[in-house]
Amino acid sequence: MPRTPEETTRRLPDPVLAKDTNVADLWAKDGTAEFPFAAGASPCRLVGFPEVYEVRGIPAITVQDGLITRLRGYWNPLANAAAAGALPELLDSPRSGADR
Repeated sequence: MPRTPEETTRRLPDPVLAKDTNVADLWAKDGTAEFPFAAGASPCRLVGFPEVYEVRGIPAITVQDGLITRLRGYWNPLANAAAAGALPELLDSPRSGADR
């Protein structure tokens, strides 16, 4: 039986707080992570399981059949790019949101 949305979202912080970045079992295979404030070379949308890196922000999570199907992350784009190792590219290639 699938977890309820509440059970899934309550489980999400557990591995993060334990510094275990493996949360793949909480995600749908085609789940998406969206970053509305991403800029430059930072990704604005990821599909599937992205590489794991630490960022602080506020996530809005959609759960279906006990799995995360969508995460919309409201994070600082500079911190996000730095955590992903893409800060130099972000700073070297400014572009407007209309390009994406």
